[in-house]
Amino acid sequence: GQGKSFFSQLLITHLKRNIPSLSDVYTHATGSEFLDGYTGQAIHVIDDAGQNREEKDLALLCQCISSIPFHVPMADLPSKGMLYESKIVIATTNKPDFTTMVLSDPKALQRRFPFNFHLRAKLEFSTAGKINVPISLSNMADGSCWEISQDSYNWQPCDLAGIVKDITDEYKKRMQAFKNWQKKLEEEGPDDESDVSERSFEESIRALQLMIQKQEDTPFAVFRQCRRKNTLSKACDAVVSWVKDKMQSFKNFLFKNMKWIQLGGAIASFLGIAIMIWRFLSSDTKEERIYNPQAQRSKKGDISKIIQKARLNNEAPFHQELAHLSKLTCYISLPDRKTPLHCCVLGVDKFVIYNHAKAWLDESETINLHYQNSVFETRIEYCGHVQENGAPMDLAVYRCLDLPIMLKGVSKFISDEVGTNCKLLWSTPDGILIMPVEGAHRTGVLKTVEGTITAHTISYNVSSKKGMCGGLLVGNVNGAYKILGMHVAGNGFEGSSAELWPIQCAQEGLVEKKNKLDGPMVFQPTQSKIQPSPLHGMYDVEMEPAVLSSNDKRLAGPIENVVKNASEKYRVDVYEPHPSLMASIVGQVKVKLLNAVGRHGCIGVEEAVKGLDELNPLDMTTSAGRKYQILGLKKRDLLVVEPFEISGMLQNDIDKIWDQINNDEKVETEFAAYLKDEIRKVSKIPTAETRCIEACPIDYTIVHRMIMGKIYGNIYNTPAQITGLAVGINPWTDWEYMCHGLRDYSYDLDFKRFDGSLSEQIMRLGVEILAELHEEPHLVYRLFEPVIISKHIVSDEEWIVRGGMPSGAPCTTILNSVCNLLVTMYCAAIAGVDDFSELFVVTYGDDVVLSSDNPLKMDVFQFCMKKCFGMDVTPADKGIAFKQVDVWSMSFLKRQSRFFPGTKFLVGALSLETIIQHLMWMRSLKTFPQQLISAENEMCIYGEEVYNEFCRQIAPELKRFGIYPSSYKSVYSR
Repeated sequence: GQGKSFFSQLLITHLKRNIPSLSDVYTHATGSEFLDGYTGQAIHVIDDAGQNREEKDLALLCQCISSIPFHVPMADLPSKGMLYESKIVIATTNKPDFTTMVLSDPKALQRRFPFNFHLRAKLEFSTAGKINVPISLSNMADGSCWEISQDSYNWQPCDLAGIVKDITDEYKKRMQAFKNWQKKLEEEGPDDESDVSERSFEESIRALQLMIQKQEDTPFAVFRQCRRKNTLSKACDAVVSWVKDKMQSFKNFLFKNMKWIQLGGAIASFLGIAIMIWRFLSSDTKEERIYNPQAQRSKKGDISKIIQKARLNNEAPFHQELAHLSKLTCYISLPDRKTPLHCCVLGVDKFVIYNHAKAWLDESETINLHYQNSVFETRIEYCGHVQENGAPMDLAVYRCLDLPIMLKGVSKFISDEVGTNCKLLWSTPDGILIMPVEGAHRTGVLKTVEGTITAHTISYNVSSKKGMCGGLLVGNVNGAYKILGMHVAGNGFEGSSAELWPIQCAQEGLVEKKNKLDGPMVFQPTQSKIQPSPLHGMYDVEMEPAVLSSNDKRLAGPIENVVKNASEKYRVDVYEPHPSLMASIVGQVKVKLLNAVGRHGCIGVEEAVKGLDELNPLDMTTSAGRKYQILGLKKRDLLVVEPFEISGMLQNDIDKIWDQINNDEKVETEFAAYLKDEIRKVSKIPTAETRCIEACPIDYTIVHRMIMGKIYGNIYNTPAQITGLAVGINPWTDWEYMCHGLRDYSYDLDFKRFDGSLSEQIMRLGVEILAELHEEPHLVYRLFEPVIISKHIVSDEEWIVRGGMPSGAPCTTILNSVCNLLVTMYCAAIAGVDDFSELFVVTYGDDVVLSSDNPLKMDVFQFCMKKCFGMDVTPADKGIAFKQVDVWSMSFLKRQSRFFPGTKFLVGALSLETIIQHLMWMRSLKTFPQQLISAENEMCIYGEEVYNEFCRQIAPELKRFGIYPSSYKSVYSR
């Protein structure tokens, strides 16, 4: 947003005036690996270079700008073979330096650009940090609206004329050097044409002699020499007579016994045929039962039936490197359709198929699923149309409702790279079919003649036919074959596949199973208890109570079930870090926490309920859990805090969980999904972006506090800058000390749906770290198992979720923070941190403070987070590029740094907008005075002048309700 494109156009205009030979300009398509339309133009322009993750344009540049002749890549066949002849290359980019994902040596690219500098608009010509074009137009001609820097620290006014002169002089100097070099090459060549002819003749003679020598060079030459030197002698008459007699005797024997020989041959042939038929008829075609993987029909329920066991004897050659991927292919046969519908398993009970097959599948009550040589008759359920950030993909996910087996998981075999040596892979009635393809490359959005749109596609040359849709596009990625996409379209000579990596980002990524709930549903209020406060309407209302019902008139469109919609937050199950690096990070976090927190044991029931010095007491105002709610019981019906008393029912449930843990049995608990009654931004109301809380029953909560209470309490009371966990931070007393840990380069990060992005593996590593802090670590492992693989009650359904963090679990904040610490440290190491002593990381749930002694490659950090953990991380301001922040612009827990009035002591302050928006809503008039006190405390941080003006505005409205704001001095003292 600094006007780089305007500047490059000005530069081109001035260069063409100074150097008349630079007449034509070629503009390179951003991110393209082809130079379509290139005809040798003198000036080559690349706007926004390196913006695509693959950075194919940067990889191409290093080959183009070279002293070695280079044939430019052309997508059009007749254009291939053209040499690169441009004289000047101008590139603009948002990258901070020459570090790339595709080039191992950044200096290789830097050497090709002798003129490189940072550009930004001057303060008087910018608005909100970006160039104001209408204001700047009159000053663009001479470049006076910009300033430039070589190191992004020291800035000076832009001297466009000086830059053009320097480039012109360098161009002329290099052109003269090139002419001198070319002249030198010509001088070192042959003297004249006669010399060339003479040398050619001599070379021809030598070649002819060599050819003759090669023809004579044979191992049989020795026999020719022997033939010349030695004379063979004739055998004597006695030997010749003996040989003739023996040959005649053998001939007489054969003639005399001819019939017996023929009879013996016939009998032997008959016996051979008879034995072969007997072996074939007596062989058992069934597999040995102990090795037979065919599932048996259950005696309970109406589930699918195995129709047949296919017997395939395809002896065609097979690529063993594709064996692991062929096991993921399957196909569907329908009674009224001759050709099969090809698809791919996803795992557990789901498969993915091209979306335009939905019309055939919707017409059938049951299908025959052909998978790994077996056929299963099953009913199916449409799970949804795959999308990537709202963009459609021609892919659909289905669930098999009564499948007797679990399908193989596919996520770890999917790649987001375009590999080499690509092939299409199908499972067919006759076995596995493999078809090579050529020229696989990304083509972006594809729209077929039928109107089907696919956002992310890979196209390739292949002889496509109808019926090929559903085939898997596979390619060699870093030495191993991976799944790249699913074939969805073709025109006879070119095919296209929908990329499958968005399937990992689709909803339900971690939800393994959904069943109808056997029992009462969870009661969910449909009306918010939040109401306008006495101050409502004094300021622009930008927040409103969240949507709690599908009948809410504020919704932009129909939503069948708001609870299920809010629960669809479990997105991905990706875990692909380098094992040794992650193990090193886990070890370092263990040591750091153990030294800071220590190792602790369990506490009693009463301590778990009442709390400790470092542990808050149990919250008695929230729900006791579904198992007690359906009996009409609340927490206060199950226990009394003072004097402490616990009911027999609750004590029995607590003892049962302890027995399960001690006997190494599965701990039975559930998480009930509730919609959180809170205020949300107005923009999130029409789409029902309501947050969901999965609450667990009180018996599990108490046992959890008994085992982990001491550990949690010590973590809460240890400074964040020591542990890296800010779960116990006080923004008014601890903020200053946390900021002391900041290094020279700090970054603001924002995660998208962090809770739903945690894989099972990263959660288990977090539990391993917490178990290190306990005297009996096996208790911790058993305790956390129902959190890692959890059972959720969502409206009228029961979900089984593998990975993902239930937001109402007793460990949510701490385990989220530990997992955040691990993934942030890992990606920082990949992005340039060589020594973790150079890194400062503090986390609180999905919030993170990231600071380093040296600048980080944040584009690499972002790519690593997505690639290795499936998480989407963006700049906190929702921009494209990550920017460095200082202590004043850093945002953490929705707070920013300010000095406490009258001091130089830093505190974390909420924004004025946040304070005002929350103060315009309340639970009741009874609780509003306490809410006002909290707002006064936050507002006081902005100083006496701001506070008094705020009170002046709200006092008249509050007076009508008998409420009076406190004076500044009172709040300051408080």
